[in-house]
Amino acid sequence: MSNPDLSFSEKFLVKCLKQGELPDHVAFIMDGNRRYARKKRIDKLQGHDEGLQKLKQILNWCLELNISHATVFAFAIANFQRSPDEVDHLMELAKGKFASMARDKEFFQEKGVRVNLIGEFEMLREDVRESLSELKYSTRDNTSITLNVCLAYSSTREIAQTSKEIQQRLKAGEIDISQINEQVFERMMYIPDCPCIDIMVRTSGETRLSNFMLWQAGYSYIAFLDKLWPELSLWDLAKVLLKYMSSRNQYQSPHLLNRKNKVSENSKSIIADFHANRNHTLEVSFEKKVQQEQKR
Repeated sequence: MSNPDLSFSEKFLVKCLKQGELPDHVAFIMDGNRRYARKKRIDKLQGHDEGLQKLKQILNWCLELNISHATVFAFAIANFQRSPDEVDHLMELAKGKFASMARDKEFFQEKGVRVNLIGEFEMLREDVRESLSELKYSTRDNTSITLNVCLAYSSTREIAQTSKEIQQRLKAGEIDISQINEQVFERMMYIPDCPCIDIMVRTSGETRLSNFMLWQAGYSYIAFLDKLWPELSLWDLAKVLLKYMSSRNQYQSPHLLNRKNKVSENSKSIIADFHANRNHTLEVSFEKKVQQEQKR
């Protein structure tokens, strides 16, 4: 696949990078949209819009580099602690952006981007959930790359919620404690079919993980970049990828290799049943809406 948006030097850079062993999964803490807007003396909305355009550009780069999974931190549970006016503004922005992404067939459909949504969606406004369900439903059959979008998310909440659900299944006698190990627990979390995070990137110069994917990033290569999110370039990403590849052996610890091991067939059945019984209202809500409209 040749991307006409890449310059000749960028195409050459991609070709060189593909000679090495690239990651399967890269995660991004997209930080710096508001600071970018202040720096450029533009409206905050335009700063967030340029942040969305950067995400689409990042996905293009991942496709060029055959990176199969990308995960982004879009909205933390901690963000609800902001002023009510700012939270409402962010929800309105999210509603519009995700509805726009669902309708952007030229990009998400033609590029084959499947969007997976992660978080505590009951904390979001109903109209925002509707936009999210439309986006997930409209991209469900795409296979080129999976984009995990974390909204109303915190890693400690994910671990606690998974532990609570396992405890409930144990109490009900649906599973036995002997069936639970590290690999099974990991696949009972919110993204069971996703490879381990190989690289975690945070922009804007901040040097913390902000409660994002703490379990999944336990053995990841972590890069803190001074660039603001909308300013991130392919050359910036290339430097991260080269550092990851040059020090890759350090991150292939026995623990990480063990995490990549396949679980038993019995465990697969337990995991499948666990996720089938979870409350997937977001996943089915838009599908039901489509079915109702087709019956009219």
